Amino acid sequence: MRTSTPSVSHLVCLAALLAGCSTTALAPEPRPAAPLSPGDRERYSVPAIDRAEIRSTKVEGGVEITKGLLTIEGRELEFSTWIPVGKPGLATFVDILPILAGGKSIVRDLGMDLAERGFASGTLERPGRTLRDHESIEELGENWTAVVRHERAFLGWALGRPGVDPSGAGCVGLSLGGMLAVVVTAVEPRVRWSAICIAGADLPDILLHSNEIRARRWGGERLADFDQSPRKLQAALRERLGVEPARLALSVEPSTILFVRAAFDHTMPGRNSALLWECLGRPERITLPTEHYTSALFLPWITSRIVDFARDKG
Repeated sequence: MRTSTPSVSHLVCLAALLAGCSTTALAPEPRPAAPLSPGDRERYSVPAIDRAEIRSTKVEGGVEITKGLLTIEGRELEFSTWIPVGKPGLATFVDILPILAGGKSIVRDLGMDLAERGFASGTLERPGRTLRDHESIEELGENWTAVVRHERAFLGWALGRPGVDPSGAGCVGLSLGGMLAVVVTAVEPRVRWSAICIAGADLPDILLHSNEIRARRWGGERLADFDQSPRKLQAALRERLGVEPARLALSVEPSTILFVRAAFDHTMPGRNSALLWECLGRPERITLPTEHYTSALFLPWITSRIVDFARDKG
């Protein structure tokens, strides 16, 4: 992380917080991964990249930072990659799926941290602002399906970049990005491991009970379409949304997942985090003594845990 040198008091506070972290080991007899259905294979198939444009490349602190555009299914999507330079061998690529609001500074710091530890990484813009005003259930589902398809196309492109190991990749998903990363991991065989951070399952429940402002506004608007009945809206979401990480999680090998949760999270309610962990087969889990947004304070430490996990997976 590129920050000023921490004071002694800051280091003492950080040490106290880290002492409140806990780790739960992988289930001793993890369940096998379920096969994907033909419908999911078709729904999340890989689209072609119509055009790739590099707009800028610079080297900063031993990291090549590239920005550009990929045109996929008629959409121009911005991307960024961070690739270490001057180090022997090829770097494993890590696909970063960000929080709902994008979190550009968080993604940039994570990309730089990974590169400084020998990993290449990158992130792709989502196709439009999700959970926008007047967005229908079907439009929301189509948007999130497109994210997964586009990430698969981006991953294929990134694995062909100079300095990147083409044999496989990792994935890091944060909040909404963590839920979508579960789907990417389930449908993309080139993803060998994933870190799923502060995410949950049962999207209909999350959309109605999260304290995230955009989700609350979208859910409130949709309630008006269903006689102000949360039960009717949840039923419609389950029938029409079409994207649910809980179901796709069953097709993920538990040993390939590092799960990170926040103990006092109300943005991603605890029951939804617990459900996703269960559906993933009780993978290795880290619990942070934070709420949703303050978990970002632990990003450098979490990155080191992710790197250790990735190296252990080879």
